[in-house]
Amino acid sequence: MRPSTWSPPETLRLGLRRRHLGKLVDVEATLRQLDYAARNIRVLARAGVTLTRRHTATPPELAAAIGALTAAVRSAGEALARDLSGADADRHAHSADAAALKAVRIAAGLLRSDPPLPVTMIVGQIRAAAIDLLRGVGHDDVTVLDRVDEALGLSRV
Repeated sequence: MRPSTWSPPETLRLGLRRRHLGKLVDVEATLRQLDYAARNIRVLARAGVTLTRRHTATPPELAAAIGALTAAVRSAGEALARDLSGADADRHAHSADAAALKAVRIAAGLLRSDPPLPVTMIVGQIRAAAIDLLRGVGHDDVTVLDRVDEALGLSRV
């Protein structure tokens, strides 16, 4: 017997009126980006474990950067929940945006002191998660990359 190929989004599309299809496509795109962000955060956590196993001092800025990234994740989740309920999600999307860029700016400072490899990896994952969160709250790719790289201190050529 063949496994089922049922997919909730496809089934939902069949049951929704045309005016709701655009919203469903937007939600799917947002969820995809937030899934990418979650994957990046799992890699970040593994790098954190590696850092703690090395028994080296953890820079306090790292905790601040991860705290800001946590705030960005919470705000992005709230923006999605508000968007789904029909409420105004813009305030939460703006908070996610600001917190994600703050996390990148703080993390960028860690690169100035030639940190150990796990710290460098964590900074990279903070950058990647911030990119996915910003895409998830509705920013286009070019804008996201420009803003994140600017926050990281990289100039555009």
